[in-house]
Amino acid sequence: MKTNIRNVENKIKGIDDDFLRLGAKLLINNYGGRDIKNIMEREMTIRLVERNFSQNLLKTIARLTPSFGLAGTVISLIKMFKHMESVDTIAPMMAVALMSTFYGVIISNLIMLPFCAKLKEQAIEAELTMNIAIEGILAINNMEHPLKIEERIRGCREEEIECLTGIGNTVRETA
Repeated sequence: MKTNIRNVENKIKGIDDDFLRLGAKLLINNYGGRDIKNIMEREMTIRLVERNFSQNLLKTIARLTPSFGLAGTVISLIKMFKHMESVDTIAPMMAVALMSTFYGVIISNLIMLPFCAKLKEQAIEAELTMNIAIEGILAINNMEHPLKIEERIRGCREEEIECLTGIGNTVRETA
């Protein structure tokens, strides 16, 4: 409130979070509360859509890898039947044929689905953090007392931690 704008601009460059930096720039450029809220919510929506796209892509890969493994097994079985000369030659080829299905299931269930669940947790946490940032920036814009803002953000942070604990457990159970 009492600081030189140039000093604040220099300090903004040191903010690591792009979203928070955007909000601080909007404050310095004297945007109104409604404009700040609209711009930041639009940016938050864009970021969440990108995260959801990544999650959906991983879910699709997780669903398709067992199918690709099964396709590999079928192709190997066809090759095996072409070269069927004796029982001794069938066994090694059968093992190779079944390995592709095994790899598809392993990649899906041990790599892709847990990774997707982790991305979902991160998206939920990012959304909560961005909502807190919007609330803080708007409070600063409304010239609320810094201690009041800090108290409100700490309250949000505690609720966020409790919410994330519950959501994280739910996400892990469904994945």
